[in-house]
Amino acid sequence: QKAKKNVQYAANMNGGNPVDSPAAVYVAKGRRLLQYWLDKSTIHLLPRWLFFLFLFLLFSLRVYVLQGYFIIAYGYGIYLLNNFIAFLTPSDLSSLPGAGGGGGGGG
Repeated sequence: QKAKKNVQYAANMNGGNPVDSPAAVYVAKGRRLLQYWLDKSTIHLLPRWLFFLFLFLLFSLRVYVLQGYFIIAYGYGIYLLNNFIAFLTPSDLSSLPGAGGGGGGGG
């Protein structure tokens, strides 16, 4: 009974197509669990940032001690920079001065 319910839930997640694979059921259950914990942790800003800094320092220490993973650290740094720039960029660029089409003057 419970497995049938999980398959139906996975079918709903997959656009209505029934999923026979037990792995797909576990993936859907894992995604639901991850989303649950993300929703619960949204209101805790300071602990999330402190945990991020702790993991970042732990990874930096691993790179320094092992003298390896430089390419992975470089890619991770680019990823973080890209996310930071996306955070700073307004979602509606047309509201910025000079970004609109047309009435710019100049001739």
